Formats: sequence, C-alpha cells, structure tokens
Amino acid sequence: INAEYMGTLSECLFFFRLNSSLRMDLKNAKFIGLYFLPSSLLTLYNKWFFHRFGFHYPLFATAFSMCVIRILSQILIGKQTISHQLYFRTLLPIGILTGLDYGLSNTSFLYIGVSLYVILKDLVPLFVLVFGLMLGVQQVRPLQIVAVVTVLAGVFLTIFNKTMVDMRTGRLTDDFLGAMCVLTASMFQGLRLVLIQKVMQSDCQAGLQNGSDQLSVTNSFSALNSLQVCYFISPLCVVSLMPFIMIREAAGLSAVVFHSTFEMHLLRISLLLVASGLAFLLNWAEFNVVRHMSAITLQVACMGKDVLLIVTASLLFREPTSGMQALGYLVCMMGMALYQFGSYLC
Repeated sequence: INAEYMGTLSECLFFFRLNSSLRMDLKNAKFIGLYFLPSSLLTLYNKWFFHRFGFHYPLFATAFSMCVIRILSQILIGKQTISHQLYFRTLLPIGILTGLDYGLSNTSFLYIGVSLYVILKDLVPLFVLVFGLMLGVQQVRPLQIVAVVTVLAGVFLTIFNKTMVDMRTGRLTDDFLGAMCVLTASMFQGLRLVLIQKVMQSDCQAGLQNGSDQLSVTNSFSALNSLQVCYFISPLCVVSLMPFIMIREAAGLSAVVFHSTFEMHLLRISLLLVASGLAFLLNWAEFNVVRHMSAITLQVACMGKDVLLIVTASLLFREPTSGMQALGYLVCMMGMALYQFGSYLC
C-alpha cells in the first residue's frame, strides 16, 4: 500500500510540475507577444515615416511621442507621487537612457535600412552581458562568450561590403552614421535593461530583509506598475532629447512650421499620433516584460521577430540583400540561439 501510495504521489507531483511549467511558458509567451507586436509595427512605421514619407526630424518625433505617453498615462492612472530618492537615483538615469536610446534608434532610419538596423540591434545582449558583469547582475559562462563572438562575426559579415567612408570626398557615409546611431542606442538600451534588473533585484532583497513582500510605491521601483513607470520617465526622455533637438532640428522644424499648409500640418500631426500610440504600447509592454523575465531573455526571445522584420522590410522597402548579408544574418541568429541556450544553462 505504501509503495502504491508513493507511486501515486510521485505521479501527482510530476503532473503538478508539468502543469506549472506549462503555465509559466504560456505566461512568458504572453509577455513576449505583448512586446513583439508593437515593437515590430513601430520599427516598420518609423522607417516609412522618417525615410519614405520624408519627416526628417526623428528626435522631435521621439519627444512628441513621450509627451503623448505622459498624457495617456496620466489619463489612465491619474496624478502620481514618489519619493525624491526613487526619482533621482533610479528613474532619472533610466529615463535619460530611454530617451537617448529611442532618439538614436529613430535617427538611424534616416541613413540605413531596417535589415541592418535589426542586425546591429542584436548586439544589445552583448552590452547587457558587459554591463551586467560590471554591475554584478549577470554571470558569464564560456558558452556565452562563444555565442557573443558568433554574433559579432555575423555582424561583421553583414556590414563587410558596406562603405563606411567615401574615398573621393573623405566624408563618412550614411551606412557609417546609421550604424553608429544604432550601436550607441544599443549600448544605452543594454545599460538601461541591466539597471532595471539590478533595481528589481535590490528591491527584492530589501523586501526579504524587511520580512515583507509589500513594498511602498513611493519608495520602490518594483512596486510601480508599467503605466506608472511610463508616467515618470516620459518627461525625463523629453529633457534628455531637448538639447539635441535645439542643435540639430530646430531650424528645419521652424521652416516646416512656417512653410506648410494646414492640411499638411494636420497630416503630420495625425501620423505623429499614430507613432505615439505604438510607442506607448511598446513602453508599457517593455517594462512589463522586464518585470517578469530577465533582460537577456527579453532580447533573445525576439529572434523570430528579427527574421520577420528583415523579410518584411525586404518586401515593403525593396531593401537589397546580398549573399554575404544573408550569411551574416544566419550567423547572427545562430549566435543568438547559442546565447539563449547558454543563458538557460546559467
């Protein structure tokens, strides 16, 4: 009887663990889907808006979107208050990094196509690993190092035939300028994701030390929901972009304002509002996903999205893809898959 009882108990425990694992997988899939859709749509939309439509002011568009995000957040959750310590020590650096990341990412669409943008953005896990090691959030394994080298090799193959300097004029080409924008944005994004993860871990440790699972909204980043995070960081994003808008885009924007018809103004505002809506969904989804999954998992789980974006961009924008670039894409995806496997083993 005891043997039969133990066998039944083992079966029950097995199916309980299996159901728990399935529920966790479905939960992760739901959060990835929340990030997948607005991220893909916003990438394709921004490329069309800044390059094909001809709105050459991506920094202003980013700041405009952040203003709309603040308004939408306040409509949905009302006025919010937090401690000065949480605002300046946590939200301030995250907000500035978010604004610079989005602004540089959008600026790159003036110079390069979606395919190259996507591949260079795949370097975010590299920066996550580097900053994670520096801040004590990540642990490195030999397999992850091999994966990072593989991704770097894929990126090299992708940009191998790109001309970075015009030898006749000595000027930097659009490919170089766009690549630098994306690489810098990827660095800011990697640092931002690691900071969020570190803050979340610190809050968890503080909660354990205090013997309580409840954390104050006014003093803890972990206690803020995604809408509250959007509410507080959106003005910081605008502040981080304003100096660059004044230097780079103010003169051109003035000419657009005074030399355009009312119908064109209305069209531009409508298109900016569409981009702002997608940006609001993306911000909400990204901070929601990072809460439930690690920063690295967020990046490596979007490999399918990258493939879809490359194929869609080739069809929509007629972006040429050489055999060397296709090989580079394949090597990058292999490296990302290897990185994901290494992260799983960790």
